[in-house]
Amino acid sequence: MTDKDIQRLTDRYLAGATTPAEERRLALALRQRGELSEEWQAVSLMLGELTAGEAEYDAIMVKRKAKPSAVVVALRIMLTAAAVYLVGLFLWLQQEPTEPVRLAAKQPVQESVVPCTEGTPDEIIVCYLEQRETRPNTYSLIRQTLYENKQ
Repeated sequence: MTDKDIQRLTDRYLAGATTPAEERRLALALRQRGELSEEWQAVSLMLGELTAGEAEYDAIMVKRKAKPSAVVVALRIMLTAAAVYLVGLFLWLQQEPTEPVRLAAKQPVQESVVPCTEGTPDEIIVCYLEQRETRPNTYSLIRQTLYENKQ
């Protein structure tokens, strides 16, 4: 606010023709000003601390009502998407399965495997291959279980 604007508002204030909003603008302008003339100091005292406090409060609220930053907007979008996802996940988990889940037949428990460590290298390899043939393949068991559950 320029000196002319402050002087014009001061004259209107002294004449008793200002509105409360103009008085707050005048108080804020006088408070933000560094050194004041005697006349403006007298006007500042007449306006009082209450009006100056209201003016500062109004200035703070105007800054807060300004457009939100890009970070705030991005956070709001991400939180909204996460909330929608969680609601959808909750609703999806509440559905009943279309078919009852059937368990695969239990396989007989295999005896523990003794490591082949004795003998010549050829004997160790043969022992290892024999043990491998007798153990079930885990991947084929999983595939069989999935296939049985789909039927």
